[in-house]
Amino acid sequence: IVPIVMLGNLSLVSVWSLFVGRSEYSLKKIWCILAMCIGAGVKFAVLYAGVVKLAIPYILTLSDKQAAALTLVFSFPQLITAVIGGCLAMAVLPALKKALRSS
Repeated sequence: IVPIVMLGNLSLVSVWSLFVGRSEYSLKKIWCILAMCIGAGVKFAVLYAGVVKLAIPYILTLSDKQAAALTLVFSFPQLITAVIGGCLAMAVLPALKKALRSS
């Protein structure tokens, strides 16, 4: 499951990089919000497809109870935690940008 989680995180960072990147003009709030929402959705889709639709039925040998628990963990809560993490990152970004600029 770890490689699938890594792929999910990579997808989130890739979407952020495509929308926001490193340019000054792209740090406008609308681009950050759009990048966060789409990135969270893509991460959710990658994790759901990778874990729930691929790993659980074809790779892992789990009981029905274990499979149900893992399905629950790698479904909707992943979308929620990705959005929460994105909101926290956007809250910290201005201070981080200021600190990096002053050093």
